[in-house]
Amino acid sequence: MSYRGHAAKEYDAAIKLRHADFSYADISRELNIPSGTIFNWVNRRVIPYEKRFLINKEKFKKDKYFNYIQGVIMGDGSTYYDKKKSRGAVYLTVKSLEFAKFFMNYLEKWSGKKCFLYNADGRWRVALQSIAATDFLLKNKSVINIEFLKGFYDSEGGVLCSKFKTFYATRISLTNTNLILLKKIQKYLKHNNVTSHIVLHAKKGQQNKIHGIIAKCTKNCYRLYIYSDEGIMWFYENVGFRVIKRQDALLKCVNYVQRVERQKRQCVKCGYTWKSIVLNPLRCPKCYTRKWKSIQTFPIQTFQNFKSS
Repeated sequence: MSYRGHAAKEYDAAIKLRHADFSYADISRELNIPSGTIFNWVNRRVIPYEKRFLINKEKFKKDKYFNYIQGVIMGDGSTYYDKKKSRGAVYLTVKSLEFAKFFMNYLEKWSGKKCFLYNADGRWRVALQSIAATDFLLKNKSVINIEFLKGFYDSEGGVLCSKFKTFYATRISLTNTNLILLKKIQKYLKHNNVTSHIVLHAKKGQQNKIHGIIAKCTKNCYRLYIYSDEGIMWFYENVGFRVIKRQDALLKCVNYVQRVERQKRQCVKCGYTWKSIVLNPLRCPKCYTRKWKSIQTFPIQTFQNFKSS
């Protein structure tokens, strides 16, 4: 009998006999099922196809851990099925040990199973071997919310606070090939009064440098940027980063945003209005012309719930 031929009632009978202190050999003779299959059933290594979804409903929940894990999977994480769909796993491979440990902690709390953390070719890999957890993650998609953004930005996000001659350029980026997902996130940010822009970062077939390695893009790669002061402060207070290096860079942006003088400008060509620092001669974000006029100047800003370092 093939693996997928085993019925849920055979699985239940095997578990019941094992709880009654029957040996694997006795259960094998009683049900005419290989003892190795029964051992895998008892230890939750393999579950009959019909039984997986019943276990999912009883065990896993759509809580904050689930939403964060889904955000990571849409970024650097991944799910795996073998050809027969008899085994499944959840993986995360990253350079940051800190991020790997945080994700493993969330994954263990959500699944109730022990995860594995090991080094593979200079990168840290987190692995959860569970067909039930993999099924649940694939069948139940997360909605766009704060916890999802935390996981997605930890995987694909970045912070830039670059110094030019007279000012700093501050922005938060999110890089991914899924344009539809980025547009959904942009819509969620707009609902929270956060202005963002999506640009094409790298075209398909173009060579791009990733972590010091030159790689060829197999898909169009897009970036979502948050430029505005209010957007950066909202991100800092609600989303943030779990990796200390990125969080420190974000705090640097927040400190700078709090201390500079801003100016409200209007484009002469298209009439678009935006806010920019006084010393920054940026182009219009909409039509990219340098012809603009100043409407109002704002003093140095103070934000609530923020403690300057």
